[in-house]
Formats: sequence, C-alpha cells, structure tokens
Amino acid sequence: MADKELTEMQMWSALPNTSGEEKAALLIQLSRQAHYRGAYAESLELANAGVSEYESIGVVPYEQLADAYLSLATAHRKMNNYQEAIAVADKAITVAKEDNYPFLDDILRSKAIWSGEIGDWEISLETHLEAVRFNELNGSEKWMAQSLFNVGLCLFEMKRFDQAIEPLRKAREVFANEKKVADVGRVDCLLADCYVELKSGLEAFTAAVKSLDVSEVIQERVPTMRSHFVLAKSYVLLEDFDMAAKSLNEANDLAVSCKTDDMDWEFIIQIHEERANLLRLQNKFGEADSVIARITTIKDIYESEAA
Repeated sequence: MADKELTEMQMWSALPNTSGEEKAALLIQLSRQAHYRGAYAESLELANAGVSEYESIGVVPYEQLADAYLSLATAHRKMNNYQEAIAVADKAITVAKEDNYPFLDDILRSKAIWSGEIGDWEISLETHLEAVRFNELNGSEKWMAQSLFNVGLCLFEMKRFDQAIEPLRKAREVFANEKKVADVGRVDCLLADCYVELKSGLEAFTAAVKSLDVSEVIQERVPTMRSHFVLAKSYVLLEDFDMAAKSLNEANDLAVSCKTDDMDWEFIIQIHEERANLLRLQNKFGEADSVIARITTIKDIYESEAA
C-alpha cells in the first residue's frame, strides 16, 4: 500500500515539470489511481484533463489516445454519466479502429454493457456482436466465447430466449475446449434459464444440474444459489414440487448467507415470488398469500431505495 501511495505522490511531484504527451500520460495514470481509491469525481477530472492535453498536442499515438478515452469513459460510468460514457467510448472505438488497437474488444464490451445498463438493448446487442466479429478475426477464442456469452445474455434480457440458445451453445463449446470450467457453469445456468422461459423442462433440468455440479465443486456462493434457483424452476416445469421446494430453500439459504449489505435483494424477491407460485400450484393459496405479503414489504423498501 505504501509503495502505491508513494508512486502516486511521485507522479504528482513530477506533474508540474512535464508537458505535452508526458503530462497527458501522467494525468491518465493519476486518474486510474484515483479510480482504484474510489475517488471517482477526482478520477473524472483527471481523465478529462489528460484527454484535453492529448487533444491539444495534435498528433498522438492512436493507442495512447484510445486508452485515454477509455479511461475517461470509465470515469464517466463510475459517476453514472451513462450517455457521456457511451459517447466517449464511441470516440475510443473510432480511434482504436484507425490503428488496429489490440484491445478494441475491451472498449466494445464496455460500451455494450453500459448500453444494457440503461436499457438500450439494441445498441448493446449490436456492440456485443461487433466484439464477436473482432475476436473471430483476431483469433482470440477465450474472448470470442466471452463475447458470445454476452450476446446470449443480451438476447435473454430482450426476451428473445430461443435466439439466445445458439450463441450460448457456441460459447459453451469454446469454454469447454479451453478448460474454463467456471465459465461453462455460467453458460449452463443461463441456458437453463432460457429453457425455463421456453417451457422446456427436461432441457432446463439437464442444464441446471450441470451448472450446479460446477458451482458446488468450485464452492462459490452466488453461482451456486443461482444454479439452485434455476433448478427449482425446472422442477416446477417437471411438476416435481417437493424437489422444487427443496431447491428454492437451498437458493434462499445461500442468498442470505452473507452480510446484509451484500445481499442481492432483487434475487431474494424472485425466490419468494417463485415460492408463492409453487404454493399456488399445490393449491396452498393461504401460504402463498403469506409469502407475498412478507416479500411485498421487502419489495417496497427495495424499490423505494432504488428510486
């Protein structure tokens, strides 16, 4: 930690004696240091200054300018300035394409994710697909698989569940070839969710079991709770209500087995809503109403906080 602070202090000490490209590079590095410290307003100010310095020079190596734009875009995102972040990312993409910037997919991925976060799924999908094409041309199997997974996730969010299956299967195949076990588990979980939405109970069950196998071996809480949840929904489709209830309990136990500040309340609400749905299918309407009453209190608090 001391070394990191010393490095930052040295950069600040050097800054008044620099100009041009060297000064711009220092400002961008200082912006990143501020970002690491969580000082996002400072990071944004420094990134703006660094980009302005680069732009004032006239002729700047494309790679450095693309890098600077990406830092500025990231700083805007941390301040929840989504439109500004996406606009600057577009500048970074334009510059990166002019110089065959090797990390263009990083910029594309960032823009796509930020577009999804504000609900612009068409732009998000288009950008993820561009990242897939870039990775195919550059022969990066691992990152192509990640981009294919992102395409599938985007299509899932757009409720185009049948179209999400193919890119997810392709991503799974590549991840499996690359021995990326945890990533295969993530794909299987999302595939299971797609099959649930398509009412394909057996396919959902098969994918969910595979996902759970991976998550239980690697012993990660979040993947395991999500695998149990989608497995529960597949059991509902197969009308195995006892096993569905058991899986929902497992998902809920894992969801609350952390500090309250780390709990995914949206996910916890989904678990209880699914539990109420399961009870109704068993004609236990009074119990279902009780579950909904409890979770409505949480939902009201969560939604008011989110607003």
